[in-house]
Amino acid sequence: MLSIGVHFITTDYNRKSVLVHHLLDDVTGKPLPICGVDLDLHSDGDATDFVEAIQRGDVPISNDDSERMCGRCKRICLSPGTKEEKSTKRLKRWNRKQAKLKVIEKYQQEIIAKQLDRCPKCRSLLDAREPLGYEDHYAYCDRCFLEWTFGILARADGKFTVFADDASERHRGRAQGQVELKEMVWKWD
Repeated sequence: MLSIGVHFITTDYNRKSVLVHHLLDDVTGKPLPICGVDLDLHSDGDATDFVEAIQRGDVPISNDDSERMCGRCKRICLSPGTKEEKSTKRLKRWNRKQAKLKVIEKYQQEIIAKQLDRCPKCRSLLDAREPLGYEDHYAYCDRCFLEWTFGILARADGKFTVFADDASERHRGRAQGQVELKEMVWKWD
């Protein structure tokens, strides 16, 4: 069953706000936007009237600039196929996306355990600590007295890029590699 979700965005340097309406499908047990956008939207009622208006070619919301319909949701609603076929496709896409996210998370943990266990400068063992903020990994080197923060961009095919910065901002580098390979080559700025 489709329902409506609302997302609040700001435009024009935060002077103007717009409510964007999305069509939600609860194929996973939780209502998710059919356009695939990664937002946590709460259901705001049944979408039957919205869908019928879209299929007639009408605008289902007011004509002022304070709210609008998601264009991608509208195109998906107008695409050929039954509601059940579309929901089945959405569920398959969602399952693939979740599996891909699990693989990426597993690769990140492998990179931290096997590749980032040594200091990028002196190659001594690092003392791993709880990461702060948006960091993926944080560690301290007892030998060269550097605090390292690492950002990890892993992909589902096993390729990754690691960005490293020390707290003193003297060392900044990046390395690329493959999860199965044991070596990373650092390039320092």
